[in-house]
Amino acid sequence: MILAEPGAAYSSEAKATEEEVAIRLLRGEMEEVAPVHGFEESSEELAASCVACQGNGADLRRIESLMVGELAPVDDLMEKEGLITWRAERIQLSPLARVMAAHFIGMERLRAIRDLVKEGRIPGDPLRAGVQGAFPGEESTAGKGGGRKH
Repeated sequence: MILAEPGAAYSSEAKATEEEVAIRLLRGEMEEVAPVHGFEESSEELAASCVACQGNGADLRRIESLMVGELAPVDDLMEKEGLITWRAERIQLSPLARVMAAHFIGMERLRAIRDLVKEGRIPGDPLRAGVQGAFPGEESTAGKGGGRKH
């Protein structure tokens, strides 16, 4: 089993780390889950799924139908902001949406990075998974092995 982010939890509400969940699954101790994904997670998921389906709209919808839980409707907003473009049954990602997919970030985090860059305040390593405190309103993990407050 490959873990995307060892030592991390699947969500802020999750108490167990990915390793603990993986071990329970390997032991057959599965639990029922049906997460409701928010705006940030859903936009991150859409960008990543677009890459996985190579822009094929039918494949994207098939991937979405296999997802566990419920995704927030972000397609229209991402298209309005110029992050995705639909042409017939194909979906194209803008360069910024490709950044989202490559670094597993959603629209809120992308906006925060873009705003900081526009202000000339480039956060230290903002794309590293799990960094907290790089953006206004986020709790710093300084001294906890994470990012630093700016």
